[in-house]
Amino acid sequence: MKKLIELIHRFRNPRYSVIYKKDKDGRTEKYVIASPKTENEFGNQKQGIFPKGFRSYSYNREDVRSFCYENIVSMNRLGLFEKH
Repeated sequence: MKKLIELIHRFRNPRYSVIYKKDKDGRTEKYVIASPKTENEFGNQKQGIFPKGFRSYSYNREDVRSFCYENIVSMNRLGLFEKH
């Protein structure tokens, strides 16, 4: 029963695998995040850029993290049975 509830939760709230390049040192890291939503987008008022990126829950860090669009190398939706 518990696995069925988890499967329904994953179906309604898909997870994404993001390969992200860091600004400071150019390293790439993999994150598993919750589905990004347009209401969580942010911009840069000084540069007049909107949207610049989005915020989403990162399962790796167990916290919310910001991602800039220009630094995302790839983003793929994980299947229902894929582990992160």
